[in-house]
Amino acid sequence: MASEEEQSSLEEPSPPRTPMSWPSQPLLLDPAYARSKSVIHDELRSFRVFLQWCALDHSSPAARAASYTAFLALALAVPAAVTASLRADASLSPASASAVTFNRVATLTASGLAAVSFVTLAVFFRRCGGLRQLLFLDGGLRDDTAFVRRRYERELDRAFRLLAALLVPALCVEAAHKAVFFFSTVRVEPPLPLPHVPWRGVALVATVASWVYRTGVFLLVCVLFRLTCELQILRFEGIYHMFDAEACAAADEIFVEHRRIRTQLLATSHRYRVFIICCLVTITVSQLGALLVALSSKDGKSFANSGDLLVRTESTTMCP
Repeated sequence: MASEEEQSSLEEPSPPRTPMSWPSQPLLLDPAYARSKSVIHDELRSFRVFLQWCALDHSSPAARAASYTAFLALALAVPAAVTASLRADASLSPASASAVTFNRVATLTASGLAAVSFVTLAVFFRRCGGLRQLLFLDGGLRDDTAFVRRRYERELDRAFRLLAALLVPALCVEAAHKAVFFFSTVRVEPPLPLPHVPWRGVALVATVASWVYRTGVFLLVCVLFRLTCELQILRFEGIYHMFDAEACAAADEIFVEHRRIRTQLLATSHRYRVFIICCLVTITVSQLGALLVALSSKDGKSFANSGDLLVRTESTTMCP
C-alpha cells in the first residue's frame, strides 16, 4: 500500500486544458454535437412553414389527412355550397341572372386549377419525398459553387415576394367584387336557412377564404416550377464560370456537372409536363367558355356582374 501511495504521489498531475489545447473544430460542427445540416441550414424553412399554414404539408399521415380534408372543404365543398345558395334577384340588379352564371364559370375554373395543382403536389411529395428532392436539393447546395449558392438563396427570398405580388392585388379585387356581388347583386338562400344568421357575410368570408386557398395552391406550384428552372439556369451559369482561366476547373468536373444538370432537366420536364398540359387545357376551355357566356348574355357588363371573369383572368394569366 505504501509503494502504491508513493507512485501516485510521484505521478505529475495532468496539465489544465489551455485554449491552445482545445479542439480547433467548433462543437456545433462536430458530428457528435451538431444537428443535421438540413435543420441548421434549411434553405426551405419558409416554404415548409407556408405549407403547414396552408394545410399542404404531406410529411406525416396526420398532416396528409389534414391536407386532404382542407382541400375537400375549401376547394370543393365551400364553392359548391355557395354556388347552390345563390339566387338571382332582379330587384337588386337587372344583371343578377348573368352575374350568377359568370360566378359559376369562374368557380368551376378555380376549382379545376386547384384540383390539378393539389394532385400535382400530392404526387410530387409521394414520389420525391419532400421539397428538397423536388427542387433537386438532395445534398443541399454544398455541391454547387459559391456563385450558385449565393444567387439561389436570393431567388428563394424573392419567391415569397413574387407569390405575394401575384396574390395580394388579385385578393383585393376579389374581396371588393364579392362584397358588391353578395350585398347588392344576388340573394343568398342556403338549403337549410337558419334564423338570425347573416348569410351574406358568411358567404362572403367563406368565398374569399376558398378563393385564397384555390389560387394559392395554383400559384405555389407555379413558383416551385420557376424555382426549379432558376436553379438549373444558375447551374448553367456556374458551368460557364468554370471555363474561366482563373477557375482552372478540371475537365472531369465540368462533364460531371453537365451530366447532373442534364439529368435534372429531363426529370423536371417529366414532372411538370402533366401539370402544364392540364392547366393549359383548363385555362383555354374556361376562357373560351367565359367568352361564349359573355357574348350570349344581353345584360350590360359591369364590375358587379362580370368581375369574377376579370379576377379569374388576372390570377391565371399572371402566374410565373
